[in-house]
Amino acid sequence: MNIVRFFCAALLLFPTMAWAEISTTYPGTGPNVELRISIDRRPVLGERDMESLERKGLVTNTEQAGAIYEANIVPITMGRSLQLKVEMIEADGTITDVTHSPATLYDVIGERGDLKTNASGLITAAFRQEKILLTGAVFIIYGTPEKSGYNKIFFGIKRP
Repeated sequence: MNIVRFFCAALLLFPTMAWAEISTTYPGTGPNVELRISIDRRPVLGERDMESLERKGLVTNTEQAGAIYEANIVPITMGRSLQLKVEMIEADGTITDVTHSPATLYDVIGERGDLKTNASGLITAAFRQEKILLTGAVFIIYGTPEKSGYNKIFFGIKRP
């Protein structure tokens, strides 16, 4: 298990079955585009971005991986919402906003009800008084017969 995946798995031990489902929809295809995520014009590194840093040799130990991971946990207050912006980056450098595309899917990972999302990438943290573990993640998938990619971002849910 690579360094980045270790930290990401440490937060959420849930399988990301959505990618497995979409990747088998188009046989012979795998991710061939990158998804860049931002909130309020602030870029957020997701799991796939962090793995890319490791593949490039820019992350070489668990301390670096942990610091990058921690810096990219998105804080969200219970009862509040955040709007994601999802941009597809193709191999030739072409950038397309796919936030509202019907080919973009948002899947909440973690305890159901902590985070909610809609088809436009609006993430809402539910207010739950009894909640102890205040974390969650959203798996973002873009998939067409020609182009596919994914990323996963992490949230730290704060009480109001």
